[in-house]
Amino acid sequence: MIFNYFKSKKKGAIFIFRKKISVTLFLVFSILFNFFAFSGDDNYLDIAALFKETLEYDKAIEVLLHSPQALSDPRAQKYLGRLYYLTGQAEKSLKVLNDLEKKDWQVLIYLGLIYEDLGDSKKAIESYSTSIKLKNNTISLYRLAKISYHDQNYKEASKTFLRAINLDSSIRPAYYFLGNCFLQIEDYKQAYRYFSKALNFYPNSNQVKEKVASAKSGLGKDYFSSQRLKKEQARGKVKLSPYTRASGSSIRVGIAKGIKQFTFKSGESFKINEFKAEANKFYTIIFKHNKFSITSTSGDILHETGGPLKIVAKVYPFYIFDINHGKGSFWHKQVDRLFRGNLEVVSKNKTITLVNILTVEDYLYGVLSAEISSKANSNALKAQSVAARTIAIRSIGRHKKDGFDVCCDVHCQVYKGMSAETKATTNAINATSGEILTYKNKAIDALYHSNCGGCLRRDAFGDVDYLITKCDSLADDCQMSAYGEEEWFMSEPKDNFSYMSSSSYRWQRMYDQEDLVLFFKGIKAIAAVEKGDCAHYKAMKVTGKEEKVLKTDWAIRNNLDNLRSTAFKFERKTSPDGDLEGFLFWGGGFGHGSGLCQDGAVNMAKKGYKYRKILQHYYPNTNLEKK
Repeated sequence: MIFNYFKSKKKGAIFIFRKKISVTLFLVFSILFNFFAFSGDDNYLDIAALFKETLEYDKAIEVLLHSPQALSDPRAQKYLGRLYYLTGQAEKSLKVLNDLEKKDWQVLIYLGLIYEDLGDSKKAIESYSTSIKLKNNTISLYRLAKISYHDQNYKEASKTFLRAINLDSSIRPAYYFLGNCFLQIEDYKQAYRYFSKALNFYPNSNQVKEKVASAKSGLGKDYFSSQRLKKEQARGKVKLSPYTRASGSSIRVGIAKGIKQFTFKSGESFKINEFKAEANKFYTIIFKHNKFSITSTSGDILHETGGPLKIVAKVYPFYIFDINHGKGSFWHKQVDRLFRGNLEVVSKNKTITLVNILTVEDYLYGVLSAEISSKANSNALKAQSVAARTIAIRSIGRHKKDGFDVCCDVHCQVYKGMSAETKATTNAINATSGEILTYKNKAIDALYHSNCGGCLRRDAFGDVDYLITKCDSLADDCQMSAYGEEEWFMSEPKDNFSYMSSSSYRWQRMYDQEDLVLFFKGIKAIAAVEKGDCAHYKAMKVTGKEEKVLKTDWAIRNNLDNLRSTAFKFERKTSPDGDLEGFLFWGGGFGHGSGLCQDGAVNMAKKGYKYRKILQHYYPNTNLEKK
């Protein structure tokens, strides 16, 4: 346990400032407990929250049991009931929570979980169903689906898993169980669809691989032959149109890495080095034995040469098959795409790297609609276009070792080429032509993300001078007490620009023992190490076969089943003997939480804010310049 807690009194609460140190908290907590447990204010909730943060649930329970005010405080009783549940004391938890006069949707979730522990599925179903009536939530839906699944009521389970995914498409285990539901009722097409998604999430899982094979076997070879034929027929009907190339500096975008071959065409005759290619004819480029082979669709070798290959057209785009988008994420697809500009093909580690070379403005046309809904207000689109252009300019050379400037995925910016362009996003880019954000006359790292959860942080990637930590609203700050953080993640403050009726603003997860075995990378314990702004974890310790400390936003989320953000409260559920039985997560936001909040920008635009004001809100210490 390596937090340092400094307390200050403000409005009757203890405010917590966390910094990494190498001492234990036991003595600090003991002093705080002795000082506040019998005092007249409600600081006992903060002390209990501090103990809970470090997984000392028994001490948190003691704080609540020995604080006189807690007996008449519904917040404390709700907290006590949750702690009893988490420590495997189902009967005590049931009594405390059932005695509450008002049972909100969260209390009903815990009651459902308790009834499951006690083997009373009928009452669990009633609790979850009532919880959903009060607020549609993923934990209740997932648990209801699991109950039906284990009762072998696969049709009902499939409907409920689908409801959970429709509410929050990032609940990855649901895809596996949904696929198994369809497999059991012999709907092999749907089974294959969802098992394939699950395999994308868990590519090393033998169990998922076996399920994919079962679904494929059920479909038979003829199904896949017919699907390939339909795809080929559709590709043959694609008509390409000429376009006007934007002027300006160029950028090199890596659109594929580690592939063995790719197939493409253009709407005009073009050149592959010295080879003259015909218009509207498909070509496949294969790298083998240190040579590039240009082949026809029938497999005939038309030309062989060393690399790299320069593929140049004048006014028509290139149509390329099977470009991977978002591999490993819940939005993963392998699709055909159109690309402006020219192509370069290089060999790396006996595979092909495919690079799209085009102007920055042409590149942005394929970025904007991939990063934000084209249906958003024009001022939100303009704000996003300035941020995207700034990142593009700043990122030149970021992937130099890979042979290009930027990748086409979230590591840099999502780029879908000409296929994704819309009139609205193109107009936004043209309206802000050349505009970028600067700090001290240099392009900033114009970070942006889907949803900040109501709090904007400056420390996602180091201390950034041109950003400040604040509420995503007109309020001054989001300073919270220890218990206030619990309330923050279990409520939906509606005065924030980023407030949306979606699972991005507030999200929940529940992993039971079955989920942990299947999907949690053998993790047996997780613990907080360091916290940063807006209650985001900056470092966490995970214990499995070995113990390791995760020190980046990406590492934490990736190792914890790709959670939507690192801003969350986690709860460890154990048996009465202390054996791990599961984890609960109560989180906020989608993404790293720094810079422009896309949902917030959309709502600001709806409220009438112009794009310059939106940019000023999210990048407060920057200048808008035209380069």
